[in-house]
Amino acid sequence: ERIFHAGESQQAGSVITYASGFHLQTINDGYFIQSGIRSRRINGGPACDATGSPPFPDCTPVLQGSDRLVRTDLPVPTYQVITETDIETLSFGTLGRQYDTPSYRYYEVAGGAHLITHKDIVLVPPGIFGPDPILLEDLCENQINSTADGPVFVSHVFNALWERMQEQVLDGSPPPAGILMEVDGFQVRRDALGNGVGGVRLPSVEVPLNIYTSGNQADPNLPPALQGLGNLACFLAGSVAPLDEATRHMLYPDYGTYRSQISLAVKALKSQRLLLQSDAIRIKRQAKGDFAN
Repeated sequence: ERIFHAGESQQAGSVITYASGFHLQTINDGYFIQSGIRSRRINGGPACDATGSPPFPDCTPVLQGSDRLVRTDLPVPTYQVITETDIETLSFGTLGRQYDTPSYRYYEVAGGAHLITHKDIVLVPPGIFGPDPILLEDLCENQINSTADGPVFVSHVFNALWERMQEQVLDGSPPPAGILMEVDGFQVRRDALGNGVGGVRLPSVEVPLNIYTSGNQADPNLPPALQGLGNLACFLAGSVAPLDEATRHMLYPDYGTYRSQISLAVKALKSQRLLLQSDAIRIKRQAKGDFAN
């Protein structure tokens, strides 16, 4: 019944190129731009001002600055979501920020990581580099944070925004207002614990058991053949460092205190229409296990 265009990372740039240059009202119902702020060259082709370049449309016009951002005047919903890792590790900073319009929204997710893949994926079967399989998370020096498996589940925000986009198309319901983190240039401002300030705040960030920082790095003990893959995957992941016991006890003397604060954080995010009820239930059910660990 409807066609929505979505892209993440490099493909987010492709969606920006398509939405800004080739939108067709009779075909395209909405655009979801994830972890991307700049348009990409068409098919990786030459720039139109390059020596010997073919004439447009077989070349890509050279766009600079704000001309590479997604259009905010499109007649269909256009949502752009950026993570904390995008701001710092990928040096997006405030370069992609644009004001809300009736159809456009821009969100920054505190503590969120660029890496979208699930954990527990067997990258290398057992018997190649040792008796055990090598999993995605084995590549990195620090505990990883991912969109799909958390601890900061940016996927919950995506789930809610897809629902909001559907509502906007069906009945014109306005989406939630854009939300920004507090930054100094390309660096996120951090609270006393070390977590980012502002932005869309999932319960894992608003009621933290960990410190979430941008980026990660490959485990130096990886076999040389895996160093390249580790450098890329870990660079795009976040790092997770558990709070020390004294700090945890000061913040949450018992599980009841923690559970109460989680419930308040869930309620706040739901009131912003950035958390679905199904994910709210999932977060509350997981709270006891998170606290115990």
